Amino acid sequence: MRPIFNRLAVAFRSLYSFDRPGCQVRLSIRQRLPVIAFPILLLWYLVRPSPVDATGTAALGGLLLLSYLWARSMAKSVSGERRLHYAALQVGDELEEQVILRNNSAMPALWVEFIDHSNLPGYTFSSVRSTGGNSTTEWHTNTTCTRRGVFTLGPWEMRCGDPFGLFLVRQTWLQKNEILVYPPLAPLPARLLPHGQVQGEERPLHQPLRAETQDAFTARPYQPGDPLRHIHWPITARHDVPYVKVFEPEDSSTVWLLADLDAAAHTGQGPDSSLETMILLLASLASELLRQRVAVGLLAYTGSSGTPDEDLPLVVLPQRSSLHLWDILRTLAVLTPAPGRPFQKTLEKARMLVGGRDQVLAVTPSLRPEWLAGLHQLNRGRRGQGASVILLDPVSFSQAQPAEGPAQYRGTYPAQSSGAYGGGGDLGQEAPPKVPLHSSGAELFTSLLARQGIRCSVVQRGELRPIAGAYGELSRWEFKTLGTGRVFVRHAPRQSKGEAK
Repeated sequence: MRPIFNRLAVAFRSLYSFDRPGCQVRLSIRQRLPVIAFPILLLWYLVRPSPVDATGTAALGGLLLLSYLWARSMAKSVSGERRLHYAALQVGDELEEQVILRNNSAMPALWVEFIDHSNLPGYTFSSVRSTGGNSTTEWHTNTTCTRRGVFTLGPWEMRCGDPFGLFLVRQTWLQKNEILVYPPLAPLPARLLPHGQVQGEERPLHQPLRAETQDAFTARPYQPGDPLRHIHWPITARHDVPYVKVFEPEDSSTVWLLADLDAAAHTGQGPDSSLETMILLLASLASELLRQRVAVGLLAYTGSSGTPDEDLPLVVLPQRSSLHLWDILRTLAVLTPAPGRPFQKTLEKARMLVGGRDQVLAVTPSLRPEWLAGLHQLNRGRRGQGASVILLDPVSFSQAQPAEGPAQYRGTYPAQSSGAYGGGGDLGQEAPPKVPLHSSGAELFTSLLARQGIRCSVVQRGELRPIAGAYGELSRWEFKTLGTGRVFVRHAPRQSKGEAK
C-alpha cells in the first residue's frame, strides 16, 4: 500500500509543482469561490438534475479546466532571465541589466509581474509585462551606483496566470549576483600626502620618503639636476633624447594607513559625512602612493572584519604592486564603523605590525586626547618617517555647529612636555600639563601636535570631491545628436568580466 500512496502523492504534486533548475514553480488557486462552488453545483445536479443545472455545471467546470490548463501552460513554458551586462566599478558608474521574458507556449502571457528582491540602493526592475505565444520580450534596466559596498542582485519572482484570474503561477528564481561597488577617488592636495616629518616647530627632516635601490624598473626623460650616472644609454640612443633610470624604492618606503572606525567619533550623514570622507581619503591616498611605487598597508579596527575573533583588526599587508589597489579598495568598500572601537585600540594593535622603518598615517575625526599616547608610542624610536595625522574636522561635518563647538570637544588637552607627549621621554613620566580648548578644536589640536613633532593636516567637509571615471571611462551610455536629428552612441558602458568572455 505504501508504494501506491507514494505514487498518488507524486501524481498530486505534479498538479501544482513544476520546479526546474534554479527556479521553484508553484501553481495555486487565486479565487477559491468558483472551486468551492463547482462540487456543490455538481452535487446539486446529481440530486436534482435539470437542463439549467447541467448547463451551469458544465460551464463552470469548463471554465475551471480551461483556466487550469492555461495556468499550467504558463508554469511549464514561461521563463525569465536577467543578464548583468555592465558591472559598476565605483560610485558614479552605471549598472545595466538585460531582462528576458520567454513564452514557449501557444497561449499568450497576458500579464507577467516581476518582483525584484535586490538590495542595491535605488535599483529595481519590478514591473508588469506581457508577451504573445511563442515569443520573447527583452528590455534593459539601469541605475547609477550611489553607495559603496557589496550588494546582491536577486533573488527575484515572476507571477502570472490565466486571463480569468482563477489560478496563480509563482516562479521564484534563486539566481544571485553580487556587485562590489568600490569607493570613488579624489584629487588630493599636496599637503595631505605623506612626506618628511617635522621635529618640533622649526626642524624639518629633509630625508625623502622614497629611497632608491640599484634596481631600475622604468625610465623617464632627463631633467636638469638628474645624476649623469643614471642615464639609460640604450633608450637614449634609440630616442635620440637623454633618458634616466627610475629605481625601485627600497623596503623602507612603506606607509601604513590607520583608519578610525569608532562609531562615536564620526558625524554627519550621506556622502559628505566624516565616515565617507575618510573612506574617500584613504582610497585616494592608496591610489596616489601606489602610483609612486610606495608600499601601502591598511589597518582598521572594526567589528565587521568577518573573523571569528572580533578583537582582531582588519589588515591589508603592504605591497607596491598596482594591483594591490584593488585589495585596498575592496576592503574599504565594506568598512563600517562599530561602537566600542576607540582609536587608541587601533594604534595599540598597529604596534604589532608596523615596522621601525615604516611611516604611519592616521586618519581620524576624533579630537579626544586618549589616543595621543598610543600615537607617541607608535612614533618613538622610529628610523623612518614616523607618524602623521590627517584630522577630519568634526565640527564641519556635524549638521549643527555651535559657537563653542560640540560639548565632547570642550575641555582640556595635554600640552607639549618632556614626557609621553613630548616625544623625548619615557611613558612612565609625569603626565603633561593641560591647556584649555575653546571653539577652534581642530586648529588647536593641530598646533598641539605640531609642537610635539607630529605633522597634522585638517580636512573640512566638502573639501574633497570625487572625480568621475577614476578607474577608467565611466560605465554609462553617452549619445550625441547631430543637426539632422540623427543620434549615435559616443560611448557604451564597460562590459562585465563574464560578458567580455
